[in-house]
Amino acid sequence: MILIGLAGSTMARRDNMGLAIATAGLEMAGGPRRLARLAICSPEPGKMRDEIMRAERTRDRIDDMRGSSFSGAVMVHVMCEAEAKVIRARGGEIWHVEGMPSDSVVIHWGDRLVTDTEGGSRHYLDAVEALSEMAMAAKTKREARAS
Repeated sequence: MILIGLAGSTMARRDNMGLAIATAGLEMAGGPRRLARLAICSPEPGKMRDEIMRAERTRDRIDDMRGSSFSGAVMVHVMCEAEAKVIRARGGEIWHVEGMPSDSVVIHWGDRLVTDTEGGSRHYLDAVEALSEMAMAAKTKREARAS
């Protein structure tokens, strides 16, 4: 299952990026991938219990995706590290959207830097490039396990 969480920048740019990723998934080589765009909009993080609640809701949404007709999900508003940990623990990736970095979601080695600008921008990948890299990395892991 493809699982991506978007952090950083603005809500509008994360929304645009989520749409670009879902569209790129439909156009992927090797068969289309239907990706759901999901968002946890409340509660706003700020207190530890709010962050825990957001993480639980994120976990529940991801678990609800299993067995659905979707190939995965894009969580468009990852607002705290607790949410990011859930996504990573479920085998997903956190992508950081071009703009102001999140002051709550830590950039880890291997996280992708993405932009909603078609064709990418400097060291930021666009949706097609980032999704292709993610698919190639997954294929490499599968092949390594098989041998």
